[in-house]
Amino acid sequence: HPISVEASFTRVLPESYPLASRVVWEFPAREGLPPVTVTWYDGGLKPSQPGELESGRSLPNQGNLYIGSEGKILGGTADGRIIPEERMKRYEAGLKNATPGLPARLIIPTEWLAACRGGAPASCNFDVGGLLTEIVLLGCIAIRCGKKLLWDAEQMRFTNDENANRYLREEYRSGWSL
Repeated sequence: HPISVEASFTRVLPESYPLASRVVWEFPAREGLPPVTVTWYDGGLKPSQPGELESGRSLPNQGNLYIGSEGKILGGTADGRIIPEERMKRYEAGLKNATPGLPARLIIPTEWLAACRGGAPASCNFDVGGLLTEIVLLGCIAIRCGKKLLWDAEQMRFTNDENANRYLREEYRSGWSL
């Protein structure tokens, strides 16, 4: 779970979301791993051009940029490549002697159907999907509130803005409940 979420964005109307936004989630250290910051850009906003990107190459209109302690990976959801390209080629050359890693996964809808039929749990199961949905929705609330929000996942509430907590639960009309 993130410990905070913050957003910058274009004008927001009560009945819609902004044309563009940048949302930043901070995740704490866990299980021997360091803290992680995740930044989402949309509506044409992009991060700064990485210094590792070769001259003549630019960031794609959509995709991912992973920034790690030992390098950067740029690309779409399935075609990420280490940058610069020269470093990617060195990595690929080293794969010839590598031991196998994670098992190959099926295409997501096929994998999901196999899990429904009693197969192995899908990589996109509800344990992952539920948490991912929570993370995204916290970003939507940060856009609505326009400030950095501190999140207490155990209590399912924001600790620094009581107004933000009103977006967490819906009041149902009389005769309707969930």
